[in-house]
Amino acid sequence: YKDDKYETVAFTKTLKRNPKLKDGDWYNVSANTNLIGLLGPRLAKVSAYEGTRRILETIGMEYISGSAANLHGQYDAGGGQYMTLRDMVKLPYAMSNGGQVAGRQVLSEAYIKDVFSADEAKRKAWANGPYAKMMPDFKFYSNQWYVVDDNIAVGIGSYGQYLAFNRKTGTAIAKMSTYHTGQNFTQGKPDLAWIVEQARML
Repeated sequence: YKDDKYETVAFTKTLKRNPKLKDGDWYNVSANTNLIGLLGPRLAKVSAYEGTRRILETIGMEYISGSAANLHGQYDAGGGQYMTLRDMVKLPYAMSNGGQVAGRQVLSEAYIKDVFSADEAKRKAWANGPYAKMMPDFKFYSNQWYVVDDNIAVGIGSYGQYLAFNRKTGTAIAKMSTYHTGQNFTQGKPDLAWIVEQARML
């Protein structure tokens, strides 16, 4: 996008490539977040933006979400996205239906199975981590999903967005944030309990 009236575009144009860096990459890669997210597009030989656009389109999003990216189509380290609530629920919907959307397999069944795999390593990592005591109803954390039981998992956004699905009932839930600040744990605790209750009940 090349409209100079937007500050981000003007700032980006002031950046210069570091000749010491091959291909001019200028973003940090988090070992637990971005590495796996960037691996798929790299193997498909497309930019991270294009790789994400394809998966979002495949799961049925009507308005492809926006994300911050550099001029090479590589996402910023935060990986932030924005989308409509109607589109936000498409991912948990696909997860709740074995990876299928409109009769087409769009997410790997092996991936969903791995989310719910309760091996000793995942349980130990969860038990030794900082959230196990605060979230006692969760069994472990797997592939960016918090697993409640054999069928329910929850996704938690940085600013109070929530996703949840129940693969036994086919239920999918998305909740936008109403927080005035990020990482609002006081409000987050009852919201999280409500999300889990809805996933069990609906």
